[in-house]
Amino acid sequence: MKPRRRLVASLGAAMSLVLALAGWVAFAPTQLGGQASYVIVSGNSMEPGFQSGDLAIVRGASSYETGDIVTYRHPDLGPVIHRIIGRGGERYVVKGDHNAFVDGYQPAESELVGKLWFNVPGMGRWIEPLKTPLNLALLMAAAVVGLAASSGDDRAPHRRRHGRRGRPGVVGGGP
Repeated sequence: MKPRRRLVASLGAAMSLVLALAGWVAFAPTQLGGQASYVIVSGNSMEPGFQSGDLAIVRGASSYETGDIVTYRHPDLGPVIHRIIGRGGERYVVKGDHNAFVDGYQPAESELVGKLWFNVPGMGRWIEPLKTPLNLALLMAAAVVGLAASSGDDRAPHRRRHGRRGRPGVVGGGP
């Protein structure tokens, strides 16, 4: 390999590594030591900004203010994504944008999962089926089969091609 090509290949590999690390820092889930939590929006309480099936990516923040869209852990419902509309002592007053009422439950700061970082419309519909072990196992099996099929023996066609170009009188050769 020429020195210039080697340099370009090395720089490309280094850039790929840097991008992969930056992606990990930005998008790694909290369960794996990252900073992002993924919430699939359910219901219509945050319409029109969020639809059921959207994927909201939230990150913990050092402070939360009125107007922030946050996800909190409700003791009975699980994760809820709503907007902070005020404070009541050490608790936050939250409400869905589409709701005419304030949430009956007021989360403490320790119950906040994070503040909305960004939203991917409709992506939750694609992810939701993968939350079942069977579907996830089927996806992984399909990925393994696909990788195995794409990593076939590339050398076999070359051998045949080289055999045909051999000397006359050699099997596979010709004039």
